[in-house]
Amino acid sequence: MKSKTKYNLSDNQMIRIFKENNIENIIEIKPLNEGMFNSVYNIRTENKEYVLKIAPKKSQKVMTYEKNMLQSELFWYDVINKNTNIYTPKIYFSSQKNNNI
Repeated sequence: MKSKTKYNLSDNQMIRIFKENNIENIIEIKPLNEGMFNSVYNIRTENKEYVLKIAPKKSQKVMTYEKNMLQSELFWYDVINKNTNIYTPKIYFSSQKNNNI
């Protein structure tokens, strides 16, 4: 789905990001187009599948409640994991944690 907020990376950029985070042997990259705000991709390696979620550029104009939405999502996953038994996605890496993106 086309969106003003979606920030798309090339396959080579995504491969580089994964490689910098010690995940290699990517064999398939497919966009998951259903969302309207973040760019989301299914990344498949030889033995595992990942979801790469990319927030809009910081310079992108968004509604006030949309600012830092992905950062907030990561925060709440962490809170939920530490305080409940509710399943949440495993976060392998994040630009919020290590500034690789």
